[in-house]
Amino acid sequence: MNRPALDFNNTYSFAKQVQHEDAVPHVQVIYFHHILANRSLARQLAVEIGTPLYKIKRIRYANNCPLIVERNFLISELLPDLTSALIHDVSLYHMMQAHYGIHIANVDEKLSACLVRDDNAHDLKVNNHTAALRFLRTATDTQGRIVEFTNGIARADRFVLNIHHSKYDY
Repeated sequence: MNRPALDFNNTYSFAKQVQHEDAVPHVQVIYFHHILANRSLARQLAVEIGTPLYKIKRIRYANNCPLIVERNFLISELLPDLTSALIHDVSLYHMMQAHYGIHIANVDEKLSACLVRDDNAHDLKVNNHTAALRFLRTATDTQGRIVEFTNGIARADRFVLNIHHSKYDY
């Protein structure tokens, strides 16, 4: 592809990075469910099994090209009365700050190579078994609470991960 790759080394905002590349960001909410935390989600979010959560599937676009499929898990108690309308075409972090006074302090992501399959391939408009980046993201607020866990798939043909090391341990 001749499109520029998105580089998230210096900014975390998807919308700002897309706009920096002279593209128009868009977020589509595919579903918005109320669920209870299973063992795995309870561990990821540091809550008890059975804690009420929101499970949200979103597709993030640049110029109508799907780049990321995300499944976001949010703690219902921290975001009472959250609706899909509040997260339509906006940053989750911006919404958390504007509507709930939650300020994100840290975001940790783990990335790994993967192959896109089935519904993710369909959502990203790529062939099944196309190379992609899987990411697991955890966001912590200024009070030290985990407020988001996300499991996502990003198109490998559109993302560049730059890592800068300023200190080496020989």
